Amino acid sequence: MDALESWAPSRCFDRRSITSESIEGRIIPTYRHKCPSCGLRFEKLVPSSKLADPVPCLRCRADTERLLSAASVGFAHHPTGPKPQNTGVSTIDHDVDRIIGRDAELRLVEMQKRQDKKKQVIDRNQVSGYQLSRLDDGEYFVMSESEMKAAKTARILHQDAMERINSYLASRNQKEGDSP
Repeated sequence: MDALESWAPSRCFDRRSITSESIEGRIIPTYRHKCPSCGLRFEKLVPSSKLADPVPCLRCRADTERLLSAASVGFAHHPTGPKPQNTGVSTIDHDVDRIIGRDAELRLVEMQKRQDKKKQVIDRNQVSGYQLSRLDDGEYFVMSESEMKAAKTARILHQDAMERINSYLASRNQKEGDSP
């Protein structure tokens, strides 16, 4: 069965963003409905003044049954950065969440594979992780004495550069805070 056959929105609102300001100054709850004739499930915004009125099915126009659902609590959300887009269609949003979860799972598996490779190189060569480096192709190797010295110098230079950058940013922020 197609996702749109089993679920169809009457309106595409993000229930988590419904506030008293967002819909003509009123809070309008979303109710889930199921058609006993064709089985279609959908959500509809229903003002409390029209709760007693029958809600027709979007497909066959038969009267539907209101389903019990978990309480929905909304919070004012003010993102400071990018966030996943909410389409207003819960099945599509669920699929997006599943894809994001699958991507995170694949990344975790790759990270675990890298860690296993690193442990194998450490065990095989009887060295510490501090003595390893990774090539662009993901393979690990044991650094020579001169490579370890160069890596240590690079870490020290990097740490010094980061301290200077942080010091500069702190002084710049302090100057901006002092100006009227």
